Amino acid sequence: VLVRGHGAAVPDAAFCPQQPNLYVTATEAGWLGVWDADRCCRLHALPAGGPATAVAISPDGSFIAGGLKSGKVCLFNVYGLSKLGGHKGLPPPSTHRAPAPGVAVQSSHRTAITALQFSPDSNFLASASHDGVMEVYDARIGAGMRRLSQCLGHSSTIMSIDWSLDSTVIRSTCAGREILTFDAHSGAQVTAALRDEPWAAWTSTLGFPVMGIWPEGSDSSDINSCCRASDHKHVVTADDTGNVKLFNYPCVAKSAPANIATGHCSHVACVRFSPDSQRLVSAGGYDQCVLQWRLDVVSQTPKRLHGHRHFEEARIWDLADRPELMAALPPSSVSKAQDEIETSNRRLQKEMARLHRPVSARGRQC
Repeated sequence: VLVRGHGAAVPDAAFCPQQPNLYVTATEAGWLGVWDADRCCRLHALPAGGPATAVAISPDGSFIAGGLKSGKVCLFNVYGLSKLGGHKGLPPPSTHRAPAPGVAVQSSHRTAITALQFSPDSNFLASASHDGVMEVYDARIGAGMRRLSQCLGHSSTIMSIDWSLDSTVIRSTCAGREILTFDAHSGAQVTAALRDEPWAAWTSTLGFPVMGIWPEGSDSSDINSCCRASDHKHVVTADDTGNVKLFNYPCVAKSAPANIATGHCSHVACVRFSPDSQRLVSAGGYDQCVLQWRLDVVSQTPKRLHGHRHFEEARIWDLADRPELMAALPPSSVSKAQDEIETSNRRLQKEMARLHRPVSARGRQC
């Protein structure tokens, strides 16, 4: 046997933050696969207890979380994989965590899990489901996957979850093009402006830094997944046409140029960068395969964007052209530039109105 396949749809994948050559996939065949990207082989298959729809790995490499179609969330301790017949290539658990054998299971969701994400400090796990509900669990040793809070407010299926760097705020997006932020500990919705908030990762297809990934004529369901590289230089997307597109980050220009890679025969459900930003994997959904890609950066001379006077105006035009993305506020510097342009436009409108006033029979303006 050269490679053991998935045997069912592959809706999600995640890299191990501690070892860039290891990643985990979720398959509806009922298990989570641990893969070695260097050898292109599967190291282990974790029984999930049902069709798996989402997967995540804690930043310290101690836990693997899997979300099921039944709404359950399973938490595997990496240290316990050796007792399950694990492979020696798996990352060792962090020294500040005591080993705890067994698998923790949480069943608070009623519908299929659509997104999972650990906090940057590895203490909490956020899970989202098809009914628009997001739960936050305490993933620390001894907590037993205790539910910490519940976040409500989305009108449709939650598609992505991102944490702030300080592990206190969660940003989520849904199929209804909503971007909401929540307090991780209380579950309350945060209404304060967070446009300058640093995020540990960016997997949202909505927001100011990724507004240029949407091609002309696309709708909200064309792009299925998005991921920013850890070095903040590139962003990659996966779409319904089977393409994997690589953009420069931030991607704010309208019709931004992209490097398009093909290989999947079905829609691409998920795409993720490795921690070292040197490679990425794409999960093909119903084609039941995962493709590995190597990133080769070729230096090029910057070219002027045709049709735009300068970069700041390109950003503002894109915001006005896509009103559904106005919920993602631009950085402060761009907001200032936008205010200056609006003030100039109002002054110009007053001048035009003065020049076009009606003239009386005596040749005077009314």
